[in-house]
Amino acid sequence: MDSSIIITYNFLAQQITIYCSIFILIIGILGGLLNVLVFTTLKTFRKSPCIFYLTTASIVNVGQLLTSLLIRILSIGFQIDPTSISWFCKIRIFSVQFCALISLICMSLATIDQFISMSHRQLSNLQIAYRNIIIACIITTIHGIFFIFYYDTPNGVCQIVNLNFGKYFSYFYFPVFLGLAPVIIMITFALMAFFTIRTVASRQIHIERLSHERQITAMVLVQVIFIVILTLPYVISTIYTLSLITTDQILIARYYFVNTITILGYYGSYAVSFIFEGR
Repeated sequence: MDSSIIITYNFLAQQITIYCSIFILIIGILGGLLNVLVFTTLKTFRKSPCIFYLTTASIVNVGQLLTSLLIRILSIGFQIDPTSISWFCKIRIFSVQFCALISLICMSLATIDQFISMSHRQLSNLQIAYRNIIIACIITTIHGIFFIFYYDTPNGVCQIVNLNFGKYFSYFYFPVFLGLAPVIIMITFALMAFFTIRTVASRQIHIERLSHERQITAMVLVQVIFIVILTLPYVISTIYTLSLITTDQILIARYYFVNTITILGYYGSYAVSFIFEGR
């Protein structure tokens, strides 16, 4: 009886991974490329620092889906795991952390920029945006070097091979860098941008600029909402799973199934943005 329950959980997780992930992958890649096309061709968007952040986020979102979700589909859905090769494991994990962090940084900077563009407009320009992204890429690249060093494939499984780095990953990288910090920043500045745009609307301001700012603010707000809704369950589930100590195979299978559902939501956050940003 117990074995049949475990087999059922694992089978459902596998089937959900195959079909839902393929759908998310296709929609996310097409939508991300559409975002880049729209944001880089429309004249009204070219000079906006906030749109530059959203464009960069769209690019790394596509990269995240290709290097993370596609490999997950192959390994879990079709038992083809290229990460069992040491060098591929290292390259993939570097790319995954780079794309994840840059995407969150871009969305955080987009919310900040949208707020200051209405309150301190002189601080919102493309030169500052370029500099911020370059600095973010340098820092994230340096951060990713540790992933290359401390990930390897003992017994053919891509995993952390350093105890101290494992603690950093479980107790700081996941809950802070991928969870608490960007969520607080995005929610705080998105709300500030929302209330600022409402205040500005009551003043004498160029109607075209106000409409443009409202459109961008709406894009950012909706994206932030979906990032929070889709990302937090996965972060919480993964933190709990990493700290789970049990030999109960049914419990392990159950949490594996739950983690499968939440990670699909996490990848969905990289795919749904085009619905709102590209409108």
